[in-house]
Amino acid sequence: MRKKVIFLVFGLLLIAAVGIAGCTSEPEASAAPEATPEPTIPVATPEPTAEITPEPVGSDVLEPVTTQSLQNVIYDQRIGVTINYYHIIQFRDHGVDFCYGGEQYEIEVESDKSLNVLFMQDTNIDNFRNYRPEWNSNQRKWDYRGKIVSQFDDTYHRKFVVTIPEGTGRYSLCLDTRNSPKDLVVARETAMVDVKITRIK
Repeated sequence: MRKKVIFLVFGLLLIAAVGIAGCTSEPEASAAPEATPEPTIPVATPEPTAEITPEPVGSDVLEPVTTQSLQNVIYDQRIGVTINYYHIIQFRDHGVDFCYGGEQYEIEVESDKSLNVLFMQDTNIDNFRNYRPEWNSNQRKWDYRGKIVSQFDDTYHRKFVVTIPEGTGRYSLCLDTRNSPKDLVVARETAMVDVKITRIK
């Protein structure tokens, strides 16, 4: 009888201990729900745009005038001059009606035969046409009647600059193959001459 009481008491104590343990035990924390990833939207990368360079706006600034732009070729030809005769290039026939004091012209003459090159005012052209030059043995030059601005005798190639004297006038370049004795005439022979006349001032 005593043993039954002991077992009964032990059983009650065991039940009580289990009940107390169940009441004091902390509930397990429930696992947090996994976060659902939000859908990502791809971001478009902008394409590089071409850089637009504005066109320069025209200005009213004038370029300086150079010496080269002032030059004006008024004559550039090859001509034939019959031996014992002459050829006259009058400026007025090539766009220069009058020359003015201080103007400058560069003249270049190249010939395959000897000739005289003269630059004169048109008022002296009649003297040049009507009178042959005479050889001056003392000064060793050909003498012409009237006033000659520039003269080069017995030349094959000559490049020179003439300055127009003060005043206004008409001028000519004369090529003369009468630079031989009167009794010496070469028939059917021609001097081929390259002539270039340029206004430089």
